[in-house]
Amino acid sequence: GVTGIFKTFAATITFDEGNLATSKFVITIDVASLNTGNAVQNRHAIAAEWFDATTYPKIKFTSGTIQKSGSGYVVNGKMEVKGKVKEVSIPFNFTNTGSTGVFTSTLTIKRSDYGVGVASNDVSDEIKVEIKVPVIKG
Repeated sequence: GVTGIFKTFAATITFDEGNLATSKFVITIDVASLNTGNAVQNRHAIAAEWFDATTYPKIKFTSGTIQKSGSGYVVNGKMEVKGKVKEVSIPFNFTNTGSTGVFTSTLTIKRSDYGVGVASNDVSDEIKVEIKVPVIKG
């Protein structure tokens, strides 16, 4: 299977453990920053048939509601990939270390949901995305 890491992303996060109603996430991922560890695969992945970085340079997630879930949280929101928007739920954890903290999440994007690439035996329909965002509390 092919694994890839998006190297460049921006996150705007307002998060208060005591007030989830006012908490909000906007995460923008730079499609062209995808690194599969293989230059040929990188070119394929950002080409038109796959993520089409020229037409759709960003993957964007905008949160709606955030809920406590076990030892972590679940954020519900809209994921936009290649101009298609789907409602998704993403589990995440927040590690609080006083003045700083770290958000960690592993989410799965189904390529077929967004028309990314073609059905193939070589490449899984599910793309795993790992996100780690350190934050400094203001």
